[in-house]
Amino acid sequence: MVLITGGLFAQAPAETEQTTKKTTATATTKTQLHSASGTVKDYAEGKSIVVTNAKGKDVTFDLSGDNLTAKVAPGVAIGSKVKVIEKTDNAGKKMVTVSMPTKHKKASSGA
Repeated sequence: MVLITGGLFAQAPAETEQTTKKTTATATTKTQLHSASGTVKDYAEGKSIVVTNAKGKDVTFDLSGDNLTAKVAPGVAIGSKVKVIEKTDNAGKKMVTVSMPTKHKKASSGA
């Protein structure tokens, strides 16, 4: 018998890829999204980041290059838990965002 408890099902998938196409009266736009959550295996500031997802797969994201903007949360280092989102727009411009989970503050009870 296998018993699964806790928030396993509430967690985001380890890696996703999605393409969205939107058509209006004036144009059609296409956006590609690639994201991965996991632990930082390798990080070269301003160059690249490698994330090992929950399935043990390494996912590499470029953080530099033409038509690429990267935002990396302060404190990201090897061993950090992160979520990386890479969006590519219709014109080929990429935006890479590396974020760390926010820590919830416990409410203090005062008398």
